[in-house]
Amino acid sequence: MDPAEAYHVANRTDSSGTRTTGILHVEHEGHSDNTPASEPEAHGLSRRLIRRGIPRGRFARGVAVLVGGTTASQAILVLTAPVLTRLYTPADFGVLGVFTGTVALLGVVVGLRYMVVVPLPEEETEAVNVVAVSLTLGTAMSIVFGLLGVALGHRFATLMHMPQLASYMWLLPLSLLGNCVYQTLYLWAIRMQGFTVIARTRVSQALARVGVQSLLGIIGVAPLGLLLGDFAGGATGSGTFARLIGKRRPGAWRTVSLEGMKRVARRYSHFAWFGTPAALLNVASLQGVPLLVAYSFGATVAGWYALTFRVLALPMSLLGAAVGDTYFGVAPGLARTDSAALRTLFKTTAIRLFMIGIGPTIILMLAGPALFSFVFGGKWAAAGFYARYLAPALLAQFVSSPLSDTTIILERQDLQLLMDVMRIALVLGTFLLAHELSWSANTALMTLGITLLLSYIVYFSVYWRLVKALDDDDRPATTATSE
Repeated sequence: MDPAEAYHVANRTDSSGTRTTGILHVEHEGHSDNTPASEPEAHGLSRRLIRRGIPRGRFARGVAVLVGGTTASQAILVLTAPVLTRLYTPADFGVLGVFTGTVALLGVVVGLRYMVVVPLPEEETEAVNVVAVSLTLGTAMSIVFGLLGVALGHRFATLMHMPQLASYMWLLPLSLLGNCVYQTLYLWAIRMQGFTVIARTRVSQALARVGVQSLLGIIGVAPLGLLLGDFAGGATGSGTFARLIGKRRPGAWRTVSLEGMKRVARRYSHFAWFGTPAALLNVASLQGVPLLVAYSFGATVAGWYALTFRVLALPMSLLGAAVGDTYFGVAPGLARTDSAALRTLFKTTAIRLFMIGIGPTIILMLAGPALFSFVFGGKWAAAGFYARYLAPALLAQFVSSPLSDTTIILERQDLQLLMDVMRIALVLGTFLLAHELSWSANTALMTLGITLLLSYIVYFSVYWRLVKALDDDDRPATTATSE
């Protein structure tokens, strides 16, 4: 989930004890402006941001850096895809799609969503203890899921019509733990607004992924080459974030304590109780589709779908996640200080995302099969039809998903859970109908595209209603009082 995906919040207390207002506290590479600001000054800046349209300021700078890094990384993945489609078969990509879908589903449960809390606390000590909780739970649960994966691997592979998959289940715990560590440290880096480092890391991830996949594909290590490359790309960057954190927050780990971990675990337990099921359902409705396709139509069709997801859905979701990261960085402060600014930010973000995505969507709907056949080879033409069917839904996802953190900011994970239950029910219903009525893969994926399109329209409508209903006297519970 869907990757992922500035988390500096307003009125935070930094590690030196200086109380600053997050709207004015912006850190860049090698520079930190810790100028204290009063609440009236923060409100004044918010009003000025509104007059300037908000995205031209701090939000736009964050978006520009993250989108730049994401665009470069996705360009690497897309430009090398024609090489990989000639080194690996559709069935190989089917194995990759099922394995990465499994990692994505279980990865949501690993850590119980405490990682998404990292940007929210005002106190740095509290944030560090949240990081400790996330890493501790992530390690323990990765081991448990890994043991289960090895024990049940043959049964699962048979169910997916991919007997070779059982031989690679040893990668499961490594992938889960690597993803948990990366995501947790990534969100801590976002909290510190280390945009330049994050952008460089995304490029490094793409290079590691395609480098390993290409090299192993050339020497004929398939489909393991795809899996190892994906693991390398997912784990790359954790060390870079750890060094960034050590440089900007030296000694932060000394503030971790068992009591502190217990306290933040209780304080943010609703993220585990509501956020984890909601996120699991959210991810299942997308990342679970390769598993449903493989179960219903076999490895080759799953591979065609996996390529569609790799070159279209994944880049769009990650580009949207870059915008969502900066939205999540600015929006909590605006929710505390100026709800009108938050509404302006929401509308401007949605409009700009739509304008970015509408062009590629039209092209895919008109010429998807021809483009895929020409670029990736004749055996991949079917993936172009899948791209045509899913393009409108991908556009709706591109607009709504970056704004989904609205439910986290306003602590309405209950609504997110209800919507995700609706969407997963519709997705499962689509494949049940496909099975009962003996639909072809084309008919099933066309229906899936319509189902997802309607779901994302509902999502966007709910997010907008939440933001529209918020006023300056109805703010999140974490609001700090002025001194």
